[in-house]
Amino acid sequence: MLRADCDYSLEAWAYKMMQPVIGGTVVPAYFGSWTFSLDTGRPNQQRWVRMILIELVEGESMLDMMLPATMDKHGEKGVVDYSRLPPEDFRLRVLQNILKPRSSSRGRLG
Repeated sequence: MLRADCDYSLEAWAYKMMQPVIGGTVVPAYFGSWTFSLDTGRPNQQRWVRMILIELVEGESMLDMMLPATMDKHGEKGVVDYSRLPPEDFRLRVLQNILKPRSSSRGRLG
């Protein structure tokens, strides 16, 4: 549970810090983060839920691209068929672009 709380806090902080520089362009627009409790149906027991609200970015996700590659000819989930994924050089360019540092004349994050 502690790891999930730390991950949530770090992700919310990152979105908040990126907004003035690249929010709504390179990363989705960030609208806030909240923690709230849900009733579990058991007396005196709640479940805490964390939520980060960000912009919906239309398009095909990496999961959308990979899911068909994990289905066999009968539609059953199986081993990944890499031939059905975008070409490896394309996937590597996407990863390189994600990891490439971006310079900005508007300042640093943090």
